[in-house]
Amino acid sequence: MDKLKMAACGVDCNECGQYKVTKDHDMKSAELLVEWFRIRGWIEPNEGAEAVIKKAPLCNGCWNTTDDCFWKCGCGSRDFRVCCKEKQINHCGECENFPCENYIEWSTWNEAHKKAMDYLKTLKKAKEIVCGSTMHTVSESGLGADWVMSLTDEESYPAASMITASRADGFKWIAFCSGLGWNKPNRVEKDPRSCVYLFDKESFSGISLTGKIKIITDLEVKKQMWYDALGDFWNGYEDDRWCVLMFKPEKYSIFIDNRTIRGEF
Repeated sequence: MDKLKMAACGVDCNECGQYKVTKDHDMKSAELLVEWFRIRGWIEPNEGAEAVIKKAPLCNGCWNTTDDCFWKCGCGSRDFRVCCKEKQINHCGECENFPCENYIEWSTWNEAHKKAMDYLKTLKKAKEIVCGSTMHTVSESGLGADWVMSLTDEESYPAASMITASRADGFKWIAFCSGLGWNKPNRVEKDPRSCVYLFDKESFSGISLTGKIKIITDLEVKKQMWYDALGDFWNGYEDDRWCVLMFKPEKYSIFIDNRTIRGEF
């Protein structure tokens, strides 16, 4: 099966029984759905897994729902997918009101729903740490802005070194600054793939992000990313000797509150 995007509610569609029944007619998954389908009246009391499978396609994944899907009404009476589409966000965890009353109530339905809420809470906490760990936010957040960036060196080995973050928009992008002609921009030109790592000692949290970097010399962007400490190296944002390394995460591995979550953006 192809890897699916995480559902709006935070459930991993790839682990969902309804998706497995739809894609593979998985009998074990169908058996686990029998009692639920009986309670809902979707199959008769004397029917079993075979009847569940006959209802397929049950669900093609949260973001791939089609009219022929049995489960096209959303998560019960709560279609978080529609809400996320209206707000133009990827999942409930990106909402300012998360967790809302509807979501909290939904999370009590079963263990999978509770797990989804815990997952999104961890992701949201990591996002807050990232946003607070830049030179433009440390005075307010009290966090540090020192990250570790790993790039491929001239001999094709991974090379890691410290770097300070200027600004961040959650997991959409993180901006760093460097001198043109220095090691980091030179390596990015040859291979834009990178891994950046942030350790927050206050919460003992580690955030590892992998993605790609783009070198930006646009003056308006440089003006937005400029901070006073850069004046030790360059004569203002208009100085053409420095650039912005714009990192866009694609995958994450996050350790927070003694649990690790991994995924893709």
